[in-house]
Amino acid sequence: GRRRCRRPLLALLLLLVLLLLLFLLLLLVLPLLLFFSLLFFVLFLFFALLRVSEYTTPTKGAWFDTETHATRGDIQFVPSYDNCQHIVFTVKVSKNDQHRIGHELVIYPSTDPSFCPIAALKRLFSADPQPPSAPLFDFTRRATNQPARTRSMDRPAYIALFNATVVAAGLPVSATKTHSLRSGGASAMLRAGVET
Repeated sequence: GRRRCRRPLLALLLLLVLLLLLFLLLLLVLPLLLFFSLLFFVLFLFFALLRVSEYTTPTKGAWFDTETHATRGDIQFVPSYDNCQHIVFTVKVSKNDQHRIGHELVIYPSTDPSFCPIAALKRLFSADPQPPSAPLFDFTRRATNQPARTRSMDRPAYIALFNATVVAAGLPVSATKTHSLRSGGASAMLRAGVET
């Protein structure tokens, strides 16, 4: 088949996307909880190098299964929430994990607070406290913490939000896909000299 062009979302472009999210919040286009969720989400995907299938449900209205989908309980603050030196995220199901054994990713804080996935995660967990069985991400436009409301981690909702942000940032949607966060994070790590 034809090879798809997916441009990596490099650190400078990532900063542009983060600033755009803040701008949309200030214009009151994004509810505060959705802003915190998207902020952590973008940073988390950039630093964790995740595939879209590892953090979303496949379709709108798909059944959320705590055994296979990402939950709040899949995040561990090490050694503790208050004195967090890194987080461990358990990936339960992966494209490369045919036997569903799962694996753990360790994510360290960034030296730049505006790029820190752990600081963004703590802001999200503080603004929107949920039980460990709750979905890790919520792409609904909740204005307040409404525990009874259905949460959404579906791929179409995420892709729609991602594409809207890409368009608003002036980036080409045809070449800037959800995979761009994964490839951009990998490119940034390579440039920083992180060993593979």
